Amino acid sequence: MREERYENDHDYSRVQSFLSKVDTLFDVHLIEEKKKFEEQEIVALCSEFFTSGTDTTSTNLEWIIANLVKHLRIQVKLFEEIKGVISKGETEIKDEDLDKMPYLRAVILESLRLHPPTHFLIPHSITKDVVLVGFLVPKNSFMIFMVADMGTCGKIRWNSSRRDS
Repeated sequence: MREERYENDHDYSRVQSFLSKVDTLFDVHLIEEKKKFEEQEIVALCSEFFTSGTDTTSTNLEWIIANLVKHLRIQVKLFEEIKGVISKGETEIKDEDLDKMPYLRAVILESLRLHPPTHFLIPHSITKDVVLVGFLVPKNSFMIFMVADMGTCGKIRWNSSRRDS
């Protein structure tokens, strides 16, 4: 597949200087299986890359919309903020407009807090013995943080100076 693409490209020097993520998959050697990826496996991996990135975004947008439908007061306040920033007759929000919409930012961040795209963070290695909430966590242990629970835990005190009203 890769060779075919190179053969069809007339400027080989340009192609040679560019190495995509897909190209690197052709060179991966699976030690345990004693083989390289087959084309179908590479296609499946690429599909997972694209899906994982878009699925989390679309799911978060669904949660934002669901919560706006559920909380009319927030929906109205957000709509008023957007109307106040966008010029009459405009149909799109520009990148520079986003800095003028702190309530939109707060709505997005609150949705991410309540409905994080992933429920666990990457495991963290403990480098020394530590006592956490009265429990000993020994050196060389791994700790996995549950983001979803942290976002809804009433015992965690968030920095109130960063909250928008």
